[in-house]
Amino acid sequence: MKQSSIPFVLRFTATSVALLLFWLISALTIASHESFTVLTYPENSSIYVVTPESNVLTKGRVLRGEFVARENNLGIVTIKLDGIGHTGEEDVLVFRLKEKTRHDWLYTNEYKGGVFRKNKIFTFGFPIIADAKGKTYHFELASLNGTETNALRISGQNPVFTSRYKFSKLDLLNVNFLGHFLLSKVYTLFINPDVMSSTLIFIMPLILYWLSLLYMTRRISLFIRHRYLAVLIILMIFYDILFARLHWDVVFFIILGFWFYTLYVNKLSYVISFHLAFFIMVMSIMLIYFTIPFSIDNASTWIYFLMLVGTIQLVGGENKVINSVFARISVLMDYPETLLLRFIAFVKRNIALIAAVSFVGLVYRRWFTGGLLTAPDLPYYFSQRFSELYRMPVAWRNLGATSLGETSFAGLGLGTYVYLSIKLAVLRFHIPWDLALRALFFWPFIAVGLVSTLYTGYAIFRDRIMAAIFSVIYLTNTYILMITGGGQVGIFMAYAAAPLVLGSFIRRHKALFTVALTLVLLFDLRISLLAFFILFLYVLCVVPVKKWLEVVRFTMLPVIISLGLHSFWLLPVIAARGITLPGDFADPKWLAFLSWAEFSKTLSLLHPNWPENIFGKTYFTRPEFLALPILAYGSLFFVTRSRGRFSKSNSENIFPSYRMLIFLSLLGLIGAFLSKGVNPPFGELYQWFFSHVPFFSAFREPTKFYILTAIAYSVLIPSGLMLLREWISNRWLSKHPRIASWIVAILFIGVWVVTLIPVFQNKLNGSFARVEAPDFYERLASIITTKQEFSRTLAIPRRNRFMYESENHPVVSASELFYTSDAGRIAEILKTATATAMLKQLAVRNFVVPDDFMHEIFLTDRTYDPLLKQQFVHALDDLTYLNREDVEGIDIYTFDDESGLFSGGNNQEEILFPYKMYSPVKYTVSIPGYNTQSRMIFAQAYHSGWRMWDGIRAIQSEKTADGLNSFPIATQSPITTEIYFEPQRFVDIGVKMSLVVILIIFMMVVASILARFVPIKIMYVVFIILSGALLYGWFGGYFRAREVISSPNIRWSEEWKTIKNPINGNIEKMSTYGGSEFRFTVLGKSAVDITVADFWPEQDSAVEVWVNGKEVATPEKSNISEHVIHVEPPSSSYEVRVRMYCSGDEFCRSRIRSILLETGGSIRPAKPASPKRVAVLGDSLASQYGADNYIYEVADRNGWQLRNASYRGSTLTAEPGKSPGKLRLKSDIISFAPDIIIFALGTNDAIHNIPVDTFLRDYREMIGEVQKALPHAKIYTVGLLADFSGTFANEEGYNNAIMKISEEYNATYISMTRSIEKKDFADNVHPSREAQKILADYVLTFIE
Repeated sequence: MKQSSIPFVLRFTATSVALLLFWLISALTIASHESFTVLTYPENSSIYVVTPESNVLTKGRVLRGEFVARENNLGIVTIKLDGIGHTGEEDVLVFRLKEKTRHDWLYTNEYKGGVFRKNKIFTFGFPIIADAKGKTYHFELASLNGTETNALRISGQNPVFTSRYKFSKLDLLNVNFLGHFLLSKVYTLFINPDVMSSTLIFIMPLILYWLSLLYMTRRISLFIRHRYLAVLIILMIFYDILFARLHWDVVFFIILGFWFYTLYVNKLSYVISFHLAFFIMVMSIMLIYFTIPFSIDNASTWIYFLMLVGTIQLVGGENKVINSVFARISVLMDYPETLLLRFIAFVKRNIALIAAVSFVGLVYRRWFTGGLLTAPDLPYYFSQRFSELYRMPVAWRNLGATSLGETSFAGLGLGTYVYLSIKLAVLRFHIPWDLALRALFFWPFIAVGLVSTLYTGYAIFRDRIMAAIFSVIYLTNTYILMITGGGQVGIFMAYAAAPLVLGSFIRRHKALFTVALTLVLLFDLRISLLAFFILFLYVLCVVPVKKWLEVVRFTMLPVIISLGLHSFWLLPVIAARGITLPGDFADPKWLAFLSWAEFSKTLSLLHPNWPENIFGKTYFTRPEFLALPILAYGSLFFVTRSRGRFSKSNSENIFPSYRMLIFLSLLGLIGAFLSKGVNPPFGELYQWFFSHVPFFSAFREPTKFYILTAIAYSVLIPSGLMLLREWISNRWLSKHPRIASWIVAILFIGVWVVTLIPVFQNKLNGSFARVEAPDFYERLASIITTKQEFSRTLAIPRRNRFMYESENHPVVSASELFYTSDAGRIAEILKTATATAMLKQLAVRNFVVPDDFMHEIFLTDRTYDPLLKQQFVHALDDLTYLNREDVEGIDIYTFDDESGLFSGGNNQEEILFPYKMYSPVKYTVSIPGYNTQSRMIFAQAYHSGWRMWDGIRAIQSEKTADGLNSFPIATQSPITTEIYFEPQRFVDIGVKMSLVVILIIFMMVVASILARFVPIKIMYVVFIILSGALLYGWFGGYFRAREVISSPNIRWSEEWKTIKNPINGNIEKMSTYGGSEFRFTVLGKSAVDITVADFWPEQDSAVEVWVNGKEVATPEKSNISEHVIHVEPPSSSYEVRVRMYCSGDEFCRSRIRSILLETGGSIRPAKPASPKRVAVLGDSLASQYGADNYIYEVADRNGWQLRNASYRGSTLTAEPGKSPGKLRLKSDIISFAPDIIIFALGTNDAIHNIPVDTFLRDYREMIGEVQKALPHAKIYTVGLLADFSGTFANEEGYNNAIMKISEEYNATYISMTRSIEKKDFADNVHPSREAQKILADYVLTFIE
């Protein structure tokens, strides 16, 4: 009797409590009509309308109410109103709220009557009143325009009025407040009839359970076959229609699900659902007729779904899958205690693992509570930073060690993970950053770390208790606590996955081994290198030589896949021949500074900064930590005495093999030796490794090698405890082995807890401390981001974690920039003109002395010194070129002079160049013209990979004296250049390789799944067909827009040259002549995007596009490098013709960067251009205004194929000419072999007062050379325009010379003196844009 009562108690008590909690939690989270963090109190205080004969709010009437606030954080008042009508003009209502004892209103707002809906609770929100509890508040709602046919009135349903109180997540994480909040939440649930009436559905499972027990114990015939369930469900449906005031979809579908279950267990016919739907329909008609209130919407919904259920039963009543599902549900509901018993058995079997998980959770408990998670290496992310994210992965980052920029090869994996995580979690799904930070980094560390250590521990020991100890040691030692506390995300994420590499290798689990390698490589290169070293040492010590080939076969595919997935950062690392450290960090002098740990600490697994975790602040070795190496290496003492006894394999004995212990001992000693860096003994060996061993320079800070000791001790210490237990048992307690186990367990727990005393005393800093960002740092972020342009902030003496920084606004520490932290020395440097010029060149706009409220910066002999901060503040106050901002709580100054990322000079003053930042690896810069050579300074740390592309050539950066980048400038005309980081192309190639590997992995997974159902031969055929279809669709443009600029079906005029863009390796087309064209025909209704580049912003460049002979609109040109012309398809087949116009000087360059054809279309050749080829050799008069110039008008009317070699300032004679036509004749004209040649030169010769005889001689030589090379070409010579302003010294002489030459060589002379009038000129020389058509009409009279 006693034994049978235990299952009954478990069944009744535990299950009843669980179902009761289900009702309560569901009611609080699902059915409550507001956020869980809101408390809603229905108010019974007086609420009335002036002129109480009616509750209608017509014009002049006021709804008034009073209530006493039940809680703090009052933020919402709700009123239930009914609409009378919505005809005519809408009413306008004014809501006001104030404290009863005050005269001024706290909040006032206007609402239109149309926003209120019948029988809906309308919320009036206002700024949260933090200290509202116990105070009486008065509110009013007044109508301004209400009429009898268009007004609002108070609802007749209670509660008419409620007050709501909003609390933050941080408030709920306060243990003292949480209990009060939960009790209040439950209380408000019961006193709110609207919510209470609609949540009874959630108590239905409890009622059903009690009825089932009643049936099982009493065998009452009414409940046979669960028919009582059908009756109860029908009652709930009618309750939902007639009485539930609030209706939620989740409630509806729960009832519907139980109806499905009822039909199944009772094997009821589909007729029941139809009859019930018909009855509800009839009942609804009667209720409407007798004006009985009910929910017609709920009734209609039930009618529809009941008929749908009946139809499903009728059509698919014999479906075996559905019957199987309901059978499983039935078993689950009939025997709920089964799950509970299984859970108890699971706990007993895995008590050690649960204890390990609990202990790890206890150590990292602060990560599960409220407050910001910040650390020295994990700065706070302000909301402004999310809007300044740039696409990843990129090979250069503006942040980093010095904030002057550095390569990001080694951190690309982590950077890409952070970028994608923020994009998805914060920007896409709007998860708060404090929660996203935990969910993306800190909680995965715990989860991955536990899985990794428990799996590896069990792989080594084959014992759950030993695996649990392995997990505790590895995840809670001082090294990883300092790393996680310091916020070094990449290191601790890689650290968590590293044991899984060893564990999966030991168990030869290829898929898990691949995942582990991929994770470690993703987060940190240094930990990845150490993981490979651990595997190498394991194979060397443990694996027999005859099995090494098997190891190679096992690791080959996972390593290839892992490296392939990480091609996007491994490829640039390989191309750079290793890791390049920023600044002088590669200098071995840093090793002595960063080698903080002595050998005694590394051997004791004691981090040198334990427990305060302050950079550079070390402590003496603690004696309690010496027990760790004793426990670890003590196992070797026992093993050497009984070597044969412990030589069995892991599969036969839970104790590690002798070879395994040798491997782990070597691993621990190597890790301890390397972790001390250049400290004695034999510190010179580490320095030699740093200088000569590939990739060893990545370990500038030696404590990364602690991971080797951590893994070794995680195995050696449990082994030592196991041997100690056996030794004690054999020596003294042979009859009581359990006592020996308890002694050893207490010993380990005691030692380990003592080493972690600061954890339990809450003395750890960084991510383990609860902090709040002071409000003035938000203000600082707003000041820094006021200007969107790139700028730096100088932190004096150094930054802290709350200073705003992003790729667009990095922070530079003065201590790193000036190599000193002394206030006096920094003040002296800042007063010098050299420092001022350097800061301007570095684009430093803001100077900040951070508020050190965490006592991490201003330290004197390891103690916070507030006077030290004042020294820096006084130093900045004395600088006349700084302006102090009025921000309470923080000292911030701004630079008087403008500063920028790109600057240059003309030997008189420094000029800032306008630019646009596309990403940290690409900029476009607009450079003004110079008459002398100069240099442009690019304020990023020098790297030989930076290039300047001016459209013709790529110029490599040169290093300045300040260690920045510079580029030579030698142009007299304004130019837009592109600055790009050349190694980015390796990243782009690597990204494509990584995507290919992902696609291959996906296809392999699909193939492995299909192999279970499809014969292998058929699968291969399908695989080949699908692969071919995918490749054809991809490269054929059926899945994406494809590049067609290299298509042979595009007809390019001869002026176009093919060039290769050095930035991305893409093929482009460039022409230096105006009038250059290309044509093509598009088959299919596919749009075309044509990207046009413009490197010379002052050129009068233009683009004209014709579709099927009709000109279409094009966007205005951009001064920043490029713009896109989008051509929509007018039909299923259309012809595109594009002409480029370019006036200016000899640097005229028209560039087509890309022609993208959208999916589905194809390119076919267009009709050939006109066979009549015309060349023009002229100056600005023949090229200005682009397409509006008279030359193009003449060409279009005659249908000519035109080459316009006309440039601004061009002369005919060579001296002192500019772009002289005489020297350009062969390359620009004769090489084209035109049918018609037009000479339009002479104006600039007349301006420069070239002797007429010299002009005549050169003109004669030119025409003679043309007629000799092209005897059949028709020649036209264009005279000078009338000189109305007296600009020319001898206009008539030049025209006579041109006319004389024309007569000599039978050329047609076009006199221009009477072509236009004085009013048609834009200046003394150039005709206006409007005059171009007149000139075209005039010239056409001379054209045959």
